Amino acid sequence: MWGRVLMRVRWIVLLASVAFVAVGAAWGTGIFGSLTGGGFDDPGSESSRAYARITEAFGPLGDDVVVLYSSPTATADEPGIADPVRAVLASLEGRPEVVEVMSVYTNQSRQFVSADGHATYVGLRLRPGEEDAKVADLTALEPLLVAGGDVRNHRARMRFEDRRK
Repeated sequence: MWGRVLMRVRWIVLLASVAFVAVGAAWGTGIFGSLTGGGFDDPGSESSRAYARITEAFGPLGDDVVVLYSSPTATADEPGIADPVRAVLASLEGRPEVVEVMSVYTNQSRQFVSADGHATYVGLRLRPGEEDAKVADLTALEPLLVAGGDVRNHRARMRFEDRRK
């Protein structure tokens, strides 16, 4: 019986469905300007309070972006990787978006080099701010992160510390 009723008024049901979707789309498009990234932390939780105390005592820890550079023909000690990555590091020097750069070429730590030596990574700590601001900073820096020669680069990780603002 319900099927027969819907069959008789199918055009009304179709038009009502289209009108419902149109009203929902028009009403819902305004929400996109109100949404922001982040906000997954509860500032009242024990872990958030502990993180705040650690950051207060030691400053920001870790990196926001990790870029992996690799070459099939050269190792991190050879000019085939070292020169293009050092050129990337030079282009980042003095940039307002970058607070700290960590790599084998800045602190001589072998922990930034793969076991076979054909890959190395660079860690970047961006200036403090909300996630949207850090994404904007990264977008501005991305063209500078490309190394030359046969060195491939991959943005391995992006992690933002300051999500509570």
